Amino acid sequence: MREDPLGPGLPLATRRPPSKRRTASRAVIACATVFLLLGQGEVIVVAPILLPALWWAYRWSRPSARVGFGFLAGLVAAEIVWFVAYTVSRESRPLIYLAPALGFAGVNLLFAFSSGPPPPKDVTRAGNDRVR
Repeated sequence: MREDPLGPGLPLATRRPPSKRRTASRAVIACATVFLLLGQGEVIVVAPILLPALWWAYRWSRPSARVGFGFLAGLVAAEIVWFVAYTVSRESRPLIYLAPALGFAGVNLLFAFSSGPPPPKDVTRAGNDRVR
């Protein structure tokens, strides 16, 4: 039986296809992130919960959805870095523009290198170890 590339010791046939609950939770995370980003700084307060949730959604999504979750996480990080740079530097022009761009790029690189391969598209029932 082939081993699961996402976790050692888990047979590939025992993995279940994505559930409706997991798909719905990813949609809720994406909608909540967009809603908070449209506000006036609410994302800064919720960021300690939001960034790990976005990483989880990024980790368990297909490559096409990973682009969106990575972009949202980058925007959250850019707003946090902007807030810190704006507060610390007292409106120093180059820093308040450069720091958010670096935060955006840094979080996207962190997500890309810490996530591993995407999950399999679909898995057959237990007992059959091939991927459809």
